[in-house]
Amino acid sequence: MIEQKAALLAVYGVLLVVACILPFSLQLRAYKYPSAWTIDRVYGAALAVVGLALLAARPWPGLTSPLVLSIAFAAPLVFSGAGYAIGGLLALPLVAAATWWDPSLRLDAARAAIFLVVGILAVALPRLLPRAEGAPPSPSLLAIFVLGVAAVSLTGFMGSPQGFGTVWHHWSVYVGSSQALLGGAIPFQDYPVQYGMGPTLVIAALCGQECWSGTYIVAAATNLLYLLAMAGSVVLLTRRLPIGLALVPLAAMACAILMWTGYPPDFKGPIATPSVDGLRFFPLATLLCFIIAAEERGFRLDAAGHALWLLGIVWSPEAAFYATIVWWPYLALRRAQDIGATSVTGVTIEVLCGAGVALAATVAAFAALATLFWVVYHQWPSIEGFTAYVRNPPGILPVNPTGPIWLALAAAGVVAVAQLRADARGIRVGFVSLMGLFAAGSYYLGRSHDNNVLNLLPFVVLALTAALGIGLKDVASGFVQVTLASLVALLATFGFESWNAAAQRGEAWNIGPSRFTSDIRLVTAESSALVDQSLADPPKTPAPAPTADAAAALEWLRARGEGSPVWVSPSMFLPYGPPGPAWTGMNDVGAFALLPHDEVETFIRNGAQHLHRPGWILVDRTQTTPWPALFFTNYSITEQRDFGGYTAYRLAPK
Repeated sequence: MIEQKAALLAVYGVLLVVACILPFSLQLRAYKYPSAWTIDRVYGAALAVVGLALLAARPWPGLTSPLVLSIAFAAPLVFSGAGYAIGGLLALPLVAAATWWDPSLRLDAARAAIFLVVGILAVALPRLLPRAEGAPPSPSLLAIFVLGVAAVSLTGFMGSPQGFGTVWHHWSVYVGSSQALLGGAIPFQDYPVQYGMGPTLVIAALCGQECWSGTYIVAAATNLLYLLAMAGSVVLLTRRLPIGLALVPLAAMACAILMWTGYPPDFKGPIATPSVDGLRFFPLATLLCFIIAAEERGFRLDAAGHALWLLGIVWSPEAAFYATIVWWPYLALRRAQDIGATSVTGVTIEVLCGAGVALAATVAAFAALATLFWVVYHQWPSIEGFTAYVRNPPGILPVNPTGPIWLALAAAGVVAVAQLRADARGIRVGFVSLMGLFAAGSYYLGRSHDNNVLNLLPFVVLALTAALGIGLKDVASGFVQVTLASLVALLATFGFESWNAAAQRGEAWNIGPSRFTSDIRLVTAESSALVDQSLADPPKTPAPAPTADAAAALEWLRARGEGSPVWVSPSMFLPYGPPGPAWTGMNDVGAFALLPHDEVETFIRNGAQHLHRPGWILVDRTQTTPWPALFFTNYSITEQRDFGGYTAYRLAPK
């Protein structure tokens, strides 16, 4: 339950309020802020305190660790001044936590050489290419687009056991939701929708004989939109900087989206887990890009901004939150600056008016969506169903106090520092970049895994880039430059086991999902073996029943025309099958396994009463699981059949 994170939620709330208040407080003429030099040194001192604490709390690094090797990254900054080099050194303890999977990581000679060459070159690039013209927009975005297409097209990793299992598990959530919708189940009543109605509806529209290919298309398209929007924002923010300095944030953004979100301990690719990439964040990314473009190009087209905000509202509850806390505070700040509100009273009135308009608009938007839902389903959406995953984030974990979360906080801090000395436009650009980071950062609040911070690196990079574009003094600038360079160089620490396994099978250059969609049918012994191998690491006790037994049951059910069962096994996969009439909305154990059992039972009961159709569950008898009992409470067993270690039960609503 999210209540377990009360302290973290309180800290997040305070930071969010401070981030919102800061730009409005800068309107007050009566307050004199410290000099830029003083602010820079205070920021550097804070970095030093955090960095020393992290060094004391972590294992001491070896000579070939990324932390020690990256000291060389500060060398090119010495030519710019001692403050720049000191800021670069202060970045290193914070960035070092990015390799959370191995705190004692040592690099071999080849990887150490790549790491050093890339990092030093990235830091030195501004001196090598000093012309103040920014990165060329069209060639830069074209290059980024080509890299993005390659990243979402190459699917060889899906032929490895871990890649195969990862994709099947993570895509099942989207396919299951779309198939339930097409099968007649009512969202939020018969099943909760984990990632929102936007992805569900789009994937459902692309379902033909199966929904898996449509999921691939939607994931690939939204990843590319996400990539182009964020890269476009970087190009806009750096257009006044030297080209060498502008290229580093662009490279860091490409790495953040195409590499860091692909699970660095065993890199697979941005397409493997769509929920940490474009399918979750593209509405926010497009809104941020629109605002930054409007500010940098000097136009105002609020109707388009409202449309992008509405896209977030429709897409998912998370996207609605992201868009709302960026768009409406931005409009309120812009208006406060336009009318010249400089007194406490004037600023307070604008803040309250902005909050009131945001609240009214959000209530009206959700009321319209609820009305549309009623028109379609002749009932109102269930609040409990709509908020199921908000109240129960899957896999809640505590915050690691020595993890990479400090890097994200330092990025937020440097944007705040930049805002303190910026002009009105710079304050607005810094504000939306900071709010974008905090908005996306809410994703970290539930399952506070260190890898979740890595999935937020695109917004960290955007915040660092905004600060660099607005203007920083030497310590903060050195920190930003070395951080961005390190995010590129640290690719040398990644593991590529899944790609190596695919290469050994001769499948590294596979394009598209066809091999994957063939394997998940489980019609060959090799496909069943892939599942068994994916479950063997780490080993499970007791050992699961052979997947070949489940494959035999699935083939028997297909031959009888019975449709896909609910597959209850440690794999937690959604069985392959065409869309058809649904007998339950709770068709994917992996999507719902971490919800409270009483809520799962409620959704199962609702589906039994509303759909009132028979169906099958396929249960691995070697495992202890509550799922059969949850179904048996609302369904009667009318037939059962054993397939090795599995039993198939035909259920009819009571």
